[in-house]
Amino acid sequence: IVVGTAGATNLPMQVGAIFARRNVPSIVIDLEENPFTELAESSGGSFERGRAGDLLPALVSAFVD
Repeated sequence: IVVGTAGATNLPMQVGAIFARRNVPSIVIDLEENPFTELAESSGGSFERGRAGDLLPALVSAFVD
């Protein structure tokens, strides 16, 4: 899960690229699309546009319940 980042630093982008190459789905939560958006969507994940404080509680509940 990638939350609220522009993806402007090298190490997180490298990790995201490794996950995408291995088809590990990821979820990107942000107000704007960013470099992680394409990586997530190419590996079966999703981009959720919105504020982390609004979207994360429901996401956590989906995994916990």
